Amino acid sequence: NRSALKMKAERVALNNENGILKFSGNVEIFYKEYKITSDFLKAIQNKNKKQISLIEASGNVLISNNKDIRASGDALTFNVKDQFILIQGNVEFAQGDSIIKGEKVYIDLLTENIEFDGSISSYIVN
Repeated sequence: NRSALKMKAERVALNNENGILKFSGNVEIFYKEYKITSDFLKAIQNKNKKQISLIEASGNVLISNNKDIRASGDALTFNVKDQFILIQGNVEFAQGDSIIKGEKVYIDLLTENIEFDGSISSYIVN
């Protein structure tokens, strides 16, 4: 399934009461062509606990599309249902040789639109 979430980590804990999964140690998430890595991750399941609706990652956060896009930051929130990612804190976004730095980057996985916020500095290669 091309839109399935695949996750790997050294440790996983499930709170069966609230459906929250906590991953730690070399966390990797694969979704479509995207790979997200971090030190820690919390995955929140929807009410019937059948699908993950929200992912929160922290510590050495990195996302790439295994082509030309890489983004890193302090924290990442992935709204799985809306396919929307927010990366916050010391964000560095690179596409090819171009680099944009800021405090927040919003990535819409459906439209592939990207927006930046906060003290933007950039190095754009044409």
